This record gives sequence, structure tokens and C-alpha cells, in this order.
Amino acid sequence: QLLSASDRFYAGKGYYPWMTAEDTGNEEINNGGAEGAAAVLTELTASDQQIGADVTGFLDNLSSGGTAEIKASFVTRLVGSTANKLSIYNDGVSGSSTYICFTPKSSSFREEAWKRCSVEGAVSTILPDDFPADACPATDCGTAVAALGATACMICLP
Repeated sequence: QLLSASDRFYAGKGYYPWMTAEDTGNEEINNGGAEGAAAVLTELTASDQQIGADVTGFLDNLSSGGTAEIKASFVTRLVGSTANKLSIYNDGVSGSSTYICFTPKSSSFREEAWKRCSVEGAVSTILPDDFPADACPATDCGTAVAALGATACMICLP
């Protein structure tokens, strides 16, 4: 839902919900909001959390911000203390995908994430160029010999 809401926001406003205007040149989402900083997964922890170089409230922009692409009650569930936290990633390169990622709790999703991240006990080298490297950390994911030990692999949806 977050990806679709971001797409609808972009279609209506001409810029992403982590930007303040279309001419800011801030297409990447990065840690700390330093423009030009390397893009990393950013965990969504609060409805008013500010991300990107424009330091704007991503979830607030989607739930209000003139477009109301998602309900405030949905945002409350996403950032609640019992929620399986979501992370967002976009490397800022034109044509790159925006990913929403999460650490799976079920064995079947954990195995799916491990199979994408790991090839014969090493971190996969065949992931898409715009895929978040932080979603497949070597320790507890890429170098795990079985899905059961792959506790840090993430499922990422483009």
C-alpha cells in the first residue's frame, strides 16, 4: 500500500512524498537527510518521521499532505510498538525502484528472503543494481548456510 500511495502522490504532485517540491533534486532517501549521502534503508518509526535531504514527513505527507493517499489509522498501525517495522529505500538514480522492506517472521518468508540474498553461503551477486544492499547483510543473512540462520535477510518489494 505504501508503494502504491507513493506512486499516486507522485502522479498528483509531480514529486515524491519524501520531497518538498519537484525541483529540490532530492530523489534519494538517505540516512540523516544529508543530500548526496549514500542511500541506506530507512526504518519507518513515527508518523512525523522526517526523511530525505528535504527532511519532510514521509508518512504524514501520505496520510494528509493534501492527498490523503493512506488513512492515518493505517499509519498508526505501521509505526505501532507491536508492528513488524517497515523500511524504505530509493537510491536516487533516475529509473531506480523504491523498495519497502521488512524482516520476515514466518519461516516461509524467511526462506524466500534468504534464497534471494544468498547463493551457496555467500551474499548474492545477482541482485538488481538498485536493490538495497542493507537488506542482505553478510552476517546473519547472506553467509548463512540455511534459511533458519538467516535472521537478518529482508523481503523487499519494489
